Amino acid sequence: MALLAFAIPSGAHGEAPQDFYKNRQLRMIVGHAAGNDYDLAGRLLARHLAKHLPGEPAIVVQNLPGAASVAAANYLYVQAPRDGTVFGSFSRNLPSQALMGQANLEVDPRRFNFIGATSLPSRACVRWHTAPVKSPADLFTQELIVGGAGAGSSLSILPTLFNHVLGTRFRVIEGSCARRRSRSRMLPRCRRSTTTPRPPSSAS
Repeated sequence: MALLAFAIPSGAHGEAPQDFYKNRQLRMIVGHAAGNDYDLAGRLLARHLAKHLPGEPAIVVQNLPGAASVAAANYLYVQAPRDGTVFGSFSRNLPSQALMGQANLEVDPRRFNFIGATSLPSRACVRWHTAPVKSPADLFTQELIVGGAGAGSSLSILPTLFNHVLGTRFRVIEGSCARRRSRSRMLPRCRRSTTTPRPPSSAS
């Protein structure tokens, strides 16, 4: 799930929203690489969001990958203009990372204006059929090597959490899922499966 946020503006610009945004270009900072599911969701949102904003400004998507979207969150918090023209999409793990004091995170999530999310994810762990682990019970007696994408990603957080809380025996290979076109993409992984929100059914 991508969290969408604006940095809190430093001051009022003194214009009505429609006048301010008319003929302007907004930037949407996506904290993942082009083609990633966060990127695809962000681009889909950008395509339709403008018509719901006063003045219908143009929205341009800019990818700023790095450290499981921490780089994008830091940019939005520290460097981006605080005038309502830049907003970002980054990992839902950001608030918990800040709470745990992650060293490379410069963000205080309380200072963001969170405006929504683009998906409703669930969780699943998958492995190739030849892996020695055949059932959940096997995870407590046999090691299962899984691919990770960085300490701040769900691919790494979930198996680590399971190990510490439940006593499973996952071994995370960090960075293996961040390398595109790598054989390591065949490694088992624990990740989300995404469901895009839909409007309520009108059927009685």
